Amino acid sequence: MKKIAWALFLLFILGTSFKSNVCSPVLTPFKEWLSNYNEREYSIVEGYFLATKGSQKTSEFKVVKTSNTEIKIGAIYRVFEYGPFGDNCELFELGASIDTAMAGPHRPRLLFLYKKRSVQGKLVTPIFWDAGIQALHNKLVTKEYNHKSQKYDYYECTSHLEDIWKQILTTGSLHLLWKEKTAIEKTKN
Repeated sequence: MKKIAWALFLLFILGTSFKSNVCSPVLTPFKEWLSNYNEREYSIVEGYFLATKGSQKTSEFKVVKTSNTEIKIGAIYRVFEYGPFGDNCELFELGASIDTAMAGPHRPRLLFLYKKRSVQGKLVTPIFWDAGIQALHNKLVTKEYNHKSQKYDYYECTSHLEDIWKQILTTGSLHLLWKEKTAIEKTKN
């Protein structure tokens, strides 16, 4: 019994003495993703998440507008996020898990997608941006975590959503300006 206890103790010490490489991907602000948009690599969809019965999370998204003709308006897609995960920072697609408080047609969202990965009935977003950003009242509003202040900063795009869609569909690129919002209605983003 003493030998088993001693062996377990040694395993514990050895296991805790080696530092594990944990993947810590950088959270790129959504406004930067949108500024880097080009139609060859990315797609953008507008729509909303569907609430699921008896669940606190959802991943199904109904598309109401799209920049990619392969993504059908009115269709429902599962949402995934793609990025580095795990000890070795390997690139994986993981299913999104969106709080149902952000679901429903009264909570429209804009999703930024990897075009080559968003195939076969799925929408694939960059890591951390599986929920996209709020697209309510013809405005885009995003909240970004500020590591210095340890609070969220809110930003609103100075262009109306309809003008943004015109840019997307006619030029295939976006040139957007954002302003920091000091007083935004406290809604879930």
